[in-house]
Amino acid sequence: MNGSLIGGGAYDYFVGKTSQNMKGENFLTVFQALSLMIAFATLMILVINTSNKK
Repeated sequence: MNGSLIGGGAYDYFVGKTSQNMKGENFLTVFQALSLMIAFATLMILVINTSNKK
């Protein structure tokens, strides 16, 4: 798992999207960032749970 690749790609994608047009795509960008954060939080919870069960 490469955090720098995911973080850099997401940063370039979101910033590029936002700079292109701030009107219709803005909600979609916020929704994508939110879902990305939710997925990351879920992954961290799963990792913590599996490490605690050992």
